[in-house]
Formats: sequence, C-alpha cells, structure tokens
Amino acid sequence: MQESADSRRNKLLQIRSNALSADYIYSSELSRINWITNAITVLAIVVPIITTFSLVLAKDTSYATWLNTFSFIFSGFLLCLSVLALIFRLEHKKELYLISRRANIYISNEASELLENSSVDPRWFYKYVSDQDARDKENISNIREKRRQEAYRYSIKLLHPGDSGVVCSVCGSSPYIFKKGACQLCGNTPSITGEKNVK
Repeated sequence: MQESADSRRNKLLQIRSNALSADYIYSSELSRINWITNAITVLAIVVPIITTFSLVLAKDTSYATWLNTFSFIFSGFLLCLSVLALIFRLEHKKELYLISRRANIYISNEASELLENSSVDPRWFYKYVSDQDARDKENISNIREKRRQEAYRYSIKLLHPGDSGVVCSVCGSSPYIFKKGACQLCGNTPSITGEKNVK
C-alpha cells in the first residue's frame, strides 16, 4: 500500500515538474513570437510614414532618387517579412502556445491539489496529461537544449514552493546558484556534496 502511495506521489511530482517546464518554454516562445510580430507591425506602420514624410521634404532635391530607392527596397523587405510570418504561421503558433500554456498551468495546479488530497482517484487526470503531453511534443519538441535546461531549473524552483534546499536530481546543484557546467539535465556545474548525496 505504501509503495502505491509513493508511486502515486512520484508520478504526480513528475507531472507537475513537466508542466512547469512546459509553461516556462511556452512563455519563452510566446515572448519571442510577440517580439517578432510586434516588430513587423511597428516597421509596417512607422517606416512608410517616415519615408513618405522624407520624400515630401526631399522633393526636387538630389535626395529624392535615393529615398525612392530606399523606399522600394524597404517595402520589399517588409513584404518578405510578412510572407515569412505567414509561412511560419506565427499567429497560429501563438494561439496554440497560449492554449497549451494554460493547459500546463492547469495541470501543474491540479497535480499540486492531488498531492494534497490522496483520496481522489487521479486516473482521469493521467489521461488528460497524456493528451496534453502529445500536444506538447508536437509544439515544442525541437526546443534547444539550453532552453530545456532553463525550464528544468525553473521547474525545480517551483516544484516545492518555499523550499530553497531543492537540487538537481542528477548533479545535486542548486537552481538558485547557477554556473554553466556539464550537467545535461540542468546545465549547472555539478555540486561535489550533491553528487555524493545523489550517489
């Protein structure tokens, strides 16, 4: 009976950790997408206004030809950016990432509640998590290793709120003291005392 309870607890902790990591990755990707789409929007509005104003001022001067050329080139550049945004489906990705981030926040909170209430049968929850894991693999399976390590460090900080003694399960280093190192899981420098404890 005790083993079953331990197994349940470990599974829920792993689910919560994965959800926290996914939340971090989705938030980072959304920030990147927002930056790109906002930059394209600002350029599409500001550059034509500045160019038009400059062309009016430079009319009948030697700068008019140069400004016309610049306007033509930059218009082509903006068109290419807009086409690339459509090709990479940035707005569609943004919508998918927002939905999946909300789902992972829900999973993290629900796992925390199930850890507190051992009388609730979590099988329905495992099915929901399995479905969301499949969506996460489709959305963020090609994330860089550095980002995954950042996400893991973020997750172990929040896995046990208020516990500053949490460490990486592989290298034993604290996520609160980061020094780039060789640990494949968290990217930190392995702690000598932590390694002994893990062993």
